[in-house]
Amino acid sequence: MRLRPRHFVLIAVIIGLFAFNVYRHRRAQQQTTFSQQAAPVLLTPSTYADPAINNAWIDFEHAAALRDAPGTQFQPALDTFNTAQAAISTTTANAAADPTIDLQNCKMWLISYRTGALTGPNAHTQASEHIDRCVRLHRDAAF
Repeated sequence: MRLRPRHFVLIAVIIGLFAFNVYRHRRAQQQTTFSQQAAPVLLTPSTYADPAINNAWIDFEHAAALRDAPGTQFQPALDTFNTAQAAISTTTANAAADPTIDLQNCKMWLISYRTGALTGPNAHTQASEHIDRCVRLHRDAAF
């Protein structure tokens, strides 16, 4: 069988489509890599009267900043946060205003983000946004 000019055109189109798909695939991988990097965390002073609560939030911010870091960096920050959280003595009668509940919920989001326990097409992004809100507002921020 002889190759005619139309065959060469078809071969060029097929090679072009293959190259375009490879380019598109690499571009998509590069974008997900950039989107999974942690956003910079702005440390803002909290307004709680109890300094232990302020220290716990500062330790949470540090652990949240390291949420994409290797376990050797993240685990000590989480341990420091757990220690600060355990040191809080709550005298608040109203559980809805209890900042330790916010700390516990934010910690749960951080652990879920870290372990990948969340499922869904954009669960990773939602958890990251939730953690950023926790850091920014110093409370558990519901969607």
